[in-house]
Amino acid sequence: MTHSYRISCFLLFLLLASANLNFSFGEDLPLKDYLDHAQKAVGDPSIGKDIFVKKETGCIPCHTVGGDQRLAGPDLLGIGDKFSKKQIIEAILKPSSSVLAGYATSKFITKKGEVLVGIVQDRSDLSIKLNIADGKLITLPLSEIIKEEGAKGSLMPDGLQAKLSLKEFSDLIAYLKSLKRPDIPEHANASTPKKIKKSKKSIRFEHWLDRPIKFQHPVWFAPIPGQKNQYLVVENTAAKIW
Repeated sequence: MTHSYRISCFLLFLLLASANLNFSFGEDLPLKDYLDHAQKAVGDPSIGKDIFVKKETGCIPCHTVGGDQRLAGPDLLGIGDKFSKKQIIEAILKPSSSVLAGYATSKFITKKGEVLVGIVQDRSDLSIKLNIADGKLITLPLSEIIKEEGAKGSLMPDGLQAKLSLKEFSDLIAYLKSLKRPDIPEHANASTPKKIKKSKKSIRFEHWLDRPIKFQHPVWFAPIPGQKNQYLVVENTAAKIW
């Protein structure tokens, strides 16, 4: 290879890069770099949407946005209402740190020695329908299963951010944060009014628990009818009822 040929190749690469063609080589960076950059950056939701729908990104095979089809991952419409920007970032960087209710994974061992991990979508007296990591839905005859047990972690793999640059990751986060449910006038003020009237009486908050309890995204709190000082708390993220 001649010296002039090397220079020509290098100039061609610069020309393609300057043309803003959609090259993406990813970045081998610590998770903290992605977290910090995405939190500070504004991001472009329209570019983030293009990244989301790319097959190689790994989002589309497992997630819908306002669709009726149930895939391996949850539908993402409304994610921008339910979770903060930081929570969405951490859910991608550390998918197994918190698994939504209904998306716990199971492991199956078949008579052929296959080990299959996925999310059970349906179960009958004859078979199990299992969503696996690539988004496919497979059917396992019960007669072929010799062992079933719960699996640790999320079906969503680690390291998806490594396919993206810091900017691309920030754009993807901006798109996910923009996925909010349309405003419904009659429901808009049902739980969180835009304006809260000032109370005429002073209010004092007092501790009433004998120990500190840290809830994970509580979505409902109410007293138990007929019982004194007994309450129910529903956690969305941890799928628990206290």
